[in-house]
Amino acid sequence: MSPTGMSPPRGTTFGVVDAGFVAAAAIAIAAALMGFYDLHRLAKPLATALVIALAWRRGVAARDPVFARLLVAGLALSLAGDVALMFEGYFIAGLVAFLGAHLCYLAMFKRGVPWLPNRTAAVATLAAAAALYAVLFAGLDAVLRVAVALYAAVIALMTAQAIGRAGVLGAGAGAALGAAVFMVSDSLLAIDRYTHPLPLASLWVLSTYWTAQWLIARFAAPGAAGR
Repeated sequence: MSPTGMSPPRGTTFGVVDAGFVAAAAIAIAAALMGFYDLHRLAKPLATALVIALAWRRGVAARDPVFARLLVAGLALSLAGDVALMFEGYFIAGLVAFLGAHLCYLAMFKRGVPWLPNRTAAVATLAAAAALYAVLFAGLDAVLRVAVALYAAVIALMTAQAIGRAGVLGAGAGAALGAAVFMVSDSLLAIDRYTHPLPLASLWVLSTYWTAQWLIARFAAPGAAGR
């Protein structure tokens, strides 16, 4: 046990919580594809809740409590977004929840490192976000044009910060990959919703989404506490 009373990080060992998460995610995706919506509404939040449990058990608070709280807060807001997006009429609420999650992750990836230490990554992610926004623009109303622009900028900066952090610390590459996959997942969701429906959209959107969350929860690397 660490001096804080929490278990030390478990590295890359695939454990019971990971297995439960994979099972819940698979059930949620299969239920969505087959139209078993009540089952989907149970399994979807359960999968994200298990990622929260995984993040908590890693014991990142042993090195930086603020980093740990931001990670769990980002996942908790994601869980709120998951629930909102399962019901008609709550898309904006879900968007706001996920925006909050990305802001938590952005602040988390800033801990102990400069802002955007890899400028090439920042330019690349912002360019990708701008390209997606251009594709979506015609299908958005006036309110969503502002909201989606803000959301796209935040997730692009979050991804760039994760990549830069991994370079500075020499750790957390898996979390940086997770942030990039999160951009892919949100892009697929937006294209499916605002340009044209994607075949097997639930499979692609949810599989990339949970891959991203698992990678962030598993491999986000805390730096020196208090910086």
